[in-house]
Amino acid sequence: MKVGHWFGLILCLIALYVAWQLRQLWVIVIGAVMLANALSGVVRRLEQGSKLQRPAALAITIGLSLLLIASFFGLLVPPLVTQINQLPDQVIQGMDRLGPGLAQIERRFRPEFWALLPDWEAIVAEIPELANNLLGEGWSLFSNTLGALLNLILLTALTLMLLASPQAYRSVLIRLFPAFYRHRVDEILTMCDRALQDWFSRVAFNVVVVTGLSLTALILLRIPLALSQALMAGFFTLIPTLGVGLSVIPPMAIALLDQPWKSLIILMLYIAIHQWASHWLTPRLLPQGEQVTTPLPAITLLTQLFFAIAFGIPGLFLSLPLTIVGRIWFTEVVLQDILNHWRSPQGKIPPHLSL
Repeated sequence: MKVGHWFGLILCLIALYVAWQLRQLWVIVIGAVMLANALSGVVRRLEQGSKLQRPAALAITIGLSLLLIASFFGLLVPPLVTQINQLPDQVIQGMDRLGPGLAQIERRFRPEFWALLPDWEAIVAEIPELANNLLGEGWSLFSNTLGALLNLILLTALTLMLLASPQAYRSVLIRLFPAFYRHRVDEILTMCDRALQDWFSRVAFNVVVVTGLSLTALILLRIPLALSQALMAGFFTLIPTLGVGLSVIPPMAIALLDQPWKSLIILMLYIAIHQWASHWLTPRLLPQGEQVTTPLPAITLLTQLFFAIAFGIPGLFLSLPLTIVGRIWFTEVVLQDILNHWRSPQGKIPPHLSL
């Protein structure tokens, strides 16, 4: 390699290192891009459906968003905060109820069998510390009130800037590519936009359905703190594969305080609600766009682990949309534009390898 090549490689490594150190800032930037993309879809629907000019549609969208946020914080947050503060104690008390039942089961087996299993009391004792460590690491950027406020202001400002003039920022991004490839980049960005719009519509509908059905089920079963747990079930819908398991643990543990059989009912109901909403109701009411292809379960799980390690808990919620965008770029750039045009030395592709 020449000196210039080594110099370029060193600059790339330094850039990657700086980007990694600023990865928490990238969470805010990516979140702002996702929110702006979602709100931009609402603006376009208002323009097309109501024949409004973009400034009027933009003002209505921002006003409705602010009204929704104000209503959420004014009506739901006070009781929600109270319930969330009670939730850890309720969960731990529910898990403690398993002690007598496990003691009866333990007497039916030999001590050698239980010696192979972890100590249940030790696991329960470590749950609060594990939860605190997980939340502390995942939300280190949002660990204090001032930091959370500044991040929220930055996220809101970036979202409004991107929403006000998306074409200008899109043009800047396109200009970062070589001139001969800019038209192709514009096509790929359009594909990403359509895929994200389809995904946002489906996931928003899914969140509303799961939250409503979970709240109804918990109220009918007379489970305490139903509102906070139903909102948690809807919120964790944004995390595929792992979301159902994370959202079902608190209500199952709390149900142990009342009737242990309710825990099994809650587990079955949560699985049924998520499966029905995700795989039956939503696909029929909101057909999947051609650009939205659900990743394979193994790929989804691996991307969740990667983004969780890189960005903490916010990475879990951003993993699926980032995977959808990444799949489009990989398919269009690597597969279509590079590998599909890569000829053999003889100038032709073997028949058994052609796509």
